[in-house]
Amino acid sequence: ANIDINGARVVISGSPQVGDIFVQEANNSGAGDNRNALKLSLLQSTGIINGGTSSYYDAYNEIVASVGTTARELGINKSAQDVILKQSKEYQSSVSGVNLDEEGANLMRFQQAYAAAAQVISTSNTVFQTLMDAFRR
Repeated sequence: ANIDINGARVVISGSPQVGDIFVQEANNSGAGDNRNALKLSLLQSTGIINGGTSSYYDAYNEIVASVGTTARELGINKSAQDVILKQSKEYQSSVSGVNLDEEGANLMRFQQAYAAAAQVISTSNTVFQTLMDAFRR
């Protein structure tokens, strides 16, 4: 026999016997109620870790906050290190870089000094030759 009771369909099979009873009532001690689910939901706020002082929810929040704080610190440190790296590269370029205007001016100065030294040698050679010619006569 098929029976619909409060939206549940019940199927009774077999041959009925004298004294058989069919009862539908709440199952207060059975495995089909939600007591296990309710107990699991209580674990969210029950202190069971860190010596019973923290719940899973608290521990999860601490981990998320710690990871977020650490990530933010590392981002700030990276930005600071990038600035230091940029300044170091700029300083290195200023010390080891070549200023073409300055190098050109130095080249002109050295050329003039060389030309002057060559003139002194040429004049000295002329004076020496004149002296040598004067003593030969």
